[in-house]
Amino acid sequence: MDAKTKTLRIKRTGLIILLLLLAALMLTARPLFAQDEPNPEPEEEQPVNYNVQVVQTDTSNFPNIDVWVSVTDEAGNPVGTLPEEAFSLIESGQAVDIQQVYQAGDQGPVSTVLAIDRSGSMLDYGKLDAAKAAATAFVDRMRPEDATGLVVFNTEVETLQPITSDKGALRDAITHLQAFNDTAMYDALAESVSLLNGVSGRRAIIVLSDGLDNMSQQTADDIIGSIAGAEVSVYAIGLGDPTAAPGSTSGIDEAALRAIAEQSHGEYIYQPDPEGLSALYEKLSYQLQNEYRLSYTSPNSLYDGVERGIEVRVAETSGVQTGYNPGGVIPETAQALGWPIFAGLLLGLVALLVAPGLIRRATSGSGDGGSRPRRRGKSRVKLTTPDSTTPRGKTVTPDSGRVRLRKGG
Repeated sequence: MDAKTKTLRIKRTGLIILLLLLAALMLTARPLFAQDEPNPEPEEEQPVNYNVQVVQTDTSNFPNIDVWVSVTDEAGNPVGTLPEEAFSLIESGQAVDIQQVYQAGDQGPVSTVLAIDRSGSMLDYGKLDAAKAAATAFVDRMRPEDATGLVVFNTEVETLQPITSDKGALRDAITHLQAFNDTAMYDALAESVSLLNGVSGRRAIIVLSDGLDNMSQQTADDIIGSIAGAEVSVYAIGLGDPTAAPGSTSGIDEAALRAIAEQSHGEYIYQPDPEGLSALYEKLSYQLQNEYRLSYTSPNSLYDGVERGIEVRVAETSGVQTGYNPGGVIPETAQALGWPIFAGLLLGLVALLVAPGLIRRATSGSGDGGSRPRRRGKSRVKLTTPDSTTPRGKTVTPDSGRVRLRKGG
């Protein structure tokens, strides 16, 4: 085979190999030139399930209302990243404009009273030491603008430390906590409400008890009423044994604690392990410091004493409802009454009071052609002088004033 033929054969073989490579590439790349198939529809996003709770309303500047809202995820952790437009508010069926949404952590100061049981049963199982550690942990987490007070109770109630931002004073009061005697928890709650009276902003009570209330002058119903009026939320922690026999010092009245917490928009928490108290108090501190505050003006600015319903909605979650009463004894009207109108109403009331007497007098004098009826009663005889003409058959004796009848015609 000459060189020319050999060269042609090599070229032909190379061309065949090249064609085979191109064919293989085309088969491999065929999906690139095929008609694009439609993209699958994206999965529908599932709505986030938030736990929304209105924890406090403040009507002290009515008709300007502040509403504190707690938003937590399914694990109970505060959600602090919601935008302002995620919130909507309805009062008595009417949508209102939220003037400002204070973000979680910026909602203002939190004032809390720690009410701690110091009855004798708190000495069991290290419960008192655990309560002290938990209270100290709560104080340590206070922000500069926050304030806390300490109330302790057994048969008597004592304020160990009024509301203060001084962490050192609070820690010192906690160290002096000692346990003895029985339990007067309801009286301690009443004292806690009193400490918070006049305090602005977010107000809360964290009460810890390991036994049944057996010494209070107050009742659970009394406390529920006073707390509702003070606009304070209660977080009740039961440290005792709910299954204990009646009369046992280790039992707790869960029904009463739960009712107080729910009626005040707080929470009842059963804590069987004293060692878990510190973590619980820290969680409550974090939760209180990461709530939202919504400010709005009520569309009905009258102090009419009528309960107003509030519904707060967050993102896609269903709304949570609560209410408030603006107060007022006499229902107000839409416009203030001027003095002329007030005087007219007063005269109208006076007329209503005297009208029955006037009607009776007019009715009694309407018979006999308008002449007044003769008065009944003892008749009287008018004496005349001797020259007066007397009726026939009668002789008048002037000096005696007596009437003598004479017979005959």
